[in-house]
Amino acid sequence: MELTNEQFSKLSSIADKLGWDVDTWDKHDKEIILSQRSELGELIEIYAADSQEKIIEDITLFVDTFDANSHVVEIISNNRNVYHDVRALIDDAEDIKNSLIKLKNALIEADIFADTNKVTERCPYCEEEVKLEAIKYKLQECPNCHKKIRACSLCDCNTCDCSKCEKQ
Repeated sequence: MELTNEQFSKLSSIADKLGWDVDTWDKHDKEIILSQRSELGELIEIYAADSQEKIIEDITLFVDTFDANSHVVEIISNNRNVYHDVRALIDDAEDIKNSLIKLKNALIEADIFADTNKVTERCPYCEEEVKLEAIKYKLQECPNCHKKIRACSLCDCNTCDCSKCEKQ
């Protein structure tokens, strides 16, 4: 299942707070690119599938397979961005790894895919915000006060016939 707009916004917000840019790639926006420049200016890019099932898995795989030592060896052996200070390269690679770990952990901790089939509503009886199933026209029980309430955020209040909920 593709990311919803809300999930993409959450992902972007989390990544942005950690200094990562988020974009989509390909003509159908089926892939997400997370990118960041290191202190030495190296562009780090993570390509992840735009799906709830794969995005965290793709990011985790990239993070878990990034090896700072191998990264430095690769830069030196490919003669990319010739640096004279090997210590700076090592520090930069370790900073990249730490940034990747922070990104992965923040996305896992935020659990942006939790409750994708739920909506948040304010119960008119107990005044608490509660999670309800994302099903139109179904009266549901408030988990706090146990009174029947509607998932009104699913409907357009200008055109909705609220009596449909009451017939349930």
